[in-house]
Amino acid sequence: MKKLLLSLMTILLPVGANAFSGEVEIDGIYYNITTKGKVAEVIAHPNKYTGTVNIPEYITYDEIECCVTSINNNSFKGCENLTSVTIPNSVTSIGESLFAGCNELCSISIGNGVTSIGKNAFSSCYSLTNIVIPDSVTFIGEDAFRLCLSLTSVIILGDLKNIEKGTFSFCSALTSVIIPESVSSIEENAFYCCNALASITIPRSVTSIGGSAFGGCYGLTSVHISDLEAWCKIDFAYGSNPLFYAHHLYLNGEEIKDLVIPSSVTSMGQNTGDYAFKDCSGLTSIIIPNSVTYIGGAAFNNCSNLTLISIGNSVETIYQAFANCPELTDVYCYAENVPKTVDVAFDGSFIEYATLHVPASAIESYKTSVPWSSFGTIVTLDGSEPVISQCAAPTIFYEDGRLKFVSATEGAVCHYSITDSDVRTGTEQDVTLSLTYHITAYATKDGYTDSDVSEATLCWLGYEPRQQGITTDMGDVKMESFADLRTKPVIITNYGGTLTINGTEDGTEVRVYDLNGKAVGSATSHGGEAHVTSNLSSGSVAIVQLGSRSVKVRLR
Repeated sequence: MKKLLLSLMTILLPVGANAFSGEVEIDGIYYNITTKGKVAEVIAHPNKYTGTVNIPEYITYDEIECCVTSINNNSFKGCENLTSVTIPNSVTSIGESLFAGCNELCSISIGNGVTSIGKNAFSSCYSLTNIVIPDSVTFIGEDAFRLCLSLTSVIILGDLKNIEKGTFSFCSALTSVIIPESVSSIEENAFYCCNALASITIPRSVTSIGGSAFGGCYGLTSVHISDLEAWCKIDFAYGSNPLFYAHHLYLNGEEIKDLVIPSSVTSMGQNTGDYAFKDCSGLTSIIIPNSVTYIGGAAFNNCSNLTLISIGNSVETIYQAFANCPELTDVYCYAENVPKTVDVAFDGSFIEYATLHVPASAIESYKTSVPWSSFGTIVTLDGSEPVISQCAAPTIFYEDGRLKFVSATEGAVCHYSITDSDVRTGTEQDVTLSLTYHITAYATKDGYTDSDVSEATLCWLGYEPRQQGITTDMGDVKMESFADLRTKPVIITNYGGTLTINGTEDGTEVRVYDLNGKAVGSATSHGGEAHVTSNLSSGSVAIVQLGSRSVKVRLR
């Protein structure tokens, strides 16, 4: 039986002999129909729909067949007793909030003509358990299935471009989702708080994943991919990587433990790749190819079982990529130019107990560059500790009124320290000057270890003033003034218990005593130099007597 609802205005309008446009109810479903166009649109029920609603492809009114092509927005919104709906192939879209708040809706069949599902279309359909989205659908709006608390399975057959914001958020019973290869982005909060979701397959077409897309998915145990290169190039927003919960990444069904990055990948980060393998506890080793020049922040953070990293020779920049990898034992870096690296690149990875393997030509540069210098052991790539030359200790001598330092290592820089025991303050009325300097010096050069320390004592020997040939009118001999006192510098050096005295006049008797006054050695100067070997131990003090002058020297 057909029931016709007509407004007074509709009755009065001149519509032609058989033409009709208005609202009708046919078999419990309300429509707006236009018989001239032979189309019908499902509209809201004045008292809300209940039970099962099967929308037909065609209805007949006044012997005119009309095609049901659309469903008006909000037509089923809040129909709390609606349990099942069938949408025919003739309908092309599911409008915004169409089934929102249909608490008892547990079954929905979507026809193959539907191309889009609007925003909030099925939000808060608490009883909906599964849904198959046909291949005709190319768009699903934001929050379309938000709070579908009983939804366990979603099969998306259409060529979707995006999984929009919050599409499946708070679907706390969702355990399985098949994302089509056409999807290029998974937007923020797309699967937020899908607590029961155990695994997710990310197709190679995905290039970006928005913030918290999988936030709160505590049940995730595995992430499945089919293309490692595509995974490395995904633009991950902070907190978007499902590995944060899953910890295990599978490539074509096999878990990745020994990761070899494809040579086609040129960067890990810098808009793609950040966080790509963050929290992947299944990883034990990583090989990054020569093609990679940039490793971005957090790319491998929290890989709790990672023990070995191999970094190709082209890498130029590394940010906080390997932090909190506590089992790390070996890092191989083939770059001869030390990569620009933030101080916290290996923060929390206990690299002070790990070994760094680098090119022999660059080992000193790594040893002096943070954070590389913090590795407990730094060796060449073949595992050997390089033999590093030591600078030659400086020779200390006095010439042409200047104290001079020379190392036999070409290009070495000599560093010296001079102390003078005559520099003092006090209150005594009578001060004895020693005219003695104590000198220490060592040499340095890049690529060399510092030299041993050379020590020397510089003292000044005075000779008596001349007293002949000059007389006064009184016949007295005239003494030269103090300014005429002749002095000569003498350098005393010692090594291994042997003292060398340079600058003495030939024939000068040199004697060496210990602090108790016991003679331990002597020599006569020849060619301006004397050598005295004693049995005094290193660190002891010797007294060197040069003619009438005595000088204390500490032996090396």
